[in-house]
Order: sequence, then structure tokens, then C-alpha cells
Amino acid sequence: MRKRVLIAKHEYSAIYKNIIWDFEANNYEVFPLLFKIYSIKNYRSLKDRLTKVYRKTILKDKTYKQRLFSKYFEDDFLKQLK
Repeated sequence: MRKRVLIAKHEYSAIYKNIIWDFEANNYEVFPLLFKIYSIKNYRSLKDRLTKVYRKTILKDKTYKQRLFSKYFEDDFLKQLK
């Protein structure tokens, strides 16, 4: 029976590929859980970007962007776990 390993790592660093390769070479079953770092270029829709501008300028809500990217992060994790 093969042992199982879950690897949670940032996607921007390609070192996770070597780690996965090493585990698979040693007869492990690897489940990578990779997450992205979102920046200003990574809005998923124009609606999200416009909502951020509205909330920041009109409502003075400076935490909306962070909450939005946290939601993206959570959605990505849930997709990968399924």
C-alpha cells in the first residue's frame, strides 16, 4: 500500500515540483495543494474591480480588496480539495 502525502505550497515557487517528484520516486501518493498570491492584476471580473473602486472611494472601505482576495484564495482551495 502506498503512503499518502499532502503538500501545501505557494505556486510561485517551482520547488514544489521537485518535492512532488521526489515523493513519487519513493512510491508515495502525492496530493498537491497549491495556492496563488493574488495581486492587483488578478481580479476575476470587471465587476470585482469596479466594486473595489466604488467601495474604496465612495464608502471608504479599505479592506474590501483583502476580503475579495481571501475569497478567491478560499475558492481555489475548495476546488483543489474536491
